[in-house]
Amino acid sequence: MTYILSIDSSTDQGSVALHLDGKLLSSIEIHKERTHASHLAPAITHLLNICNLEMKELHAVAFSGGPGSYTGLRIGAGLAKGLCFSLDIPLIHVNTLQIIAKGSEIKGIDNPIYIPMIDARRMEVYTAVFNQDFEQITPTEAHIITEASFYDYTHNQTVVFAGNGSDKAQGIMSGSTIFVPDVIPHAGKMGAFAFKKFQKNEIEGPNWEPHYLKEFQPGKPKKV
Repeated sequence: MTYILSIDSSTDQGSVALHLDGKLLSSIEIHKERTHASHLAPAITHLLNICNLEMKELHAVAFSGGPGSYTGLRIGAGLAKGLCFSLDIPLIHVNTLQIIAKGSEIKGIDNPIYIPMIDARRMEVYTAVFNQDFEQITPTEAHIITEASFYDYTHNQTVVFAGNGSDKAQGIMSGSTIFVPDVIPHAGKMGAFAFKKFQKNEIEGPNWEPHYLKEFQPGKPKKV
């Protein structure tokens, strides 16, 4: 039996989940914005108590490693790496876009393509393309949406656009498209991906950093 703790802090809404052999046991969501630093650790403790599991019984920690909020990713990564170091267990990275793709899964479609999108600036999104098995088939990138975006996919098979950046594409792209903009990354969707990586020993080293895509750009200070 393999217990894996999953952490997502890539957006303002954080979450933690516990999986056994890739199957979800329980999860907790954090709905308070910009409070990951103070709420993630207590949420993990509460989650383990709910599942009657001790921290030392964990086999790995999985982390939604970006792209996403710079501050959220940094806080979550620090906690995940700290847990792995103290428990001497592996750290597993799961692409945040892959988690969104899984969260937008639609049954009954023949060979769909999933294109999750995280809002960046103006018409730009962080995105990648995933097949029906949620395997990544294009690199993660910052992409500016145009009428020609993903044309080869939308005119050959059904494409599911998901995430808070997908509304930028709605009304612009033609072809066979489905839009589910309300899907957010959630730790509860990480289990199967994390367990598969654990079995293949695809783990991260102590110096691993989240996939920010872009350097942190602080906002302008407010006038007092």
